[in-house]
Amino acid sequence: MAHHKYRSRAEWQALIDRQSQSGLGVIEFCKQHGLVPKYFYRKRSQLRDGKALVPAGGSFVRVSPESSLEPATDVNLVLQYRECQVQLPLATDPAWLSQLLRSL
Repeated sequence: MAHHKYRSRAEWQALIDRQSQSGLGVIEFCKQHGLVPKYFYRKRSQLRDGKALVPAGGSFVRVSPESSLEPATDVNLVLQYRECQVQLPLATDPAWLSQLLRSL
């Protein structure tokens, strides 16, 4: 399976701007830059609609401590997005957590 490079919102916007100024069609531009046209179209649409690039965002979700009478002893970090909740120990490896968030 091919590994996709993570690009920020600004990087995608720059690619989309370059394509529109290049005079090339999307397919030819994608071919020259090693991009998948279907993915390019999706990102362009998301930027135009003002949607997050990663659902899964691409952006971070505000995290706040859960208030309770009894503090959790084995869980120090709670990530919540809509109805989903992930509880992690404070000692969670940041590189692993970063990879998890990118894959969502």
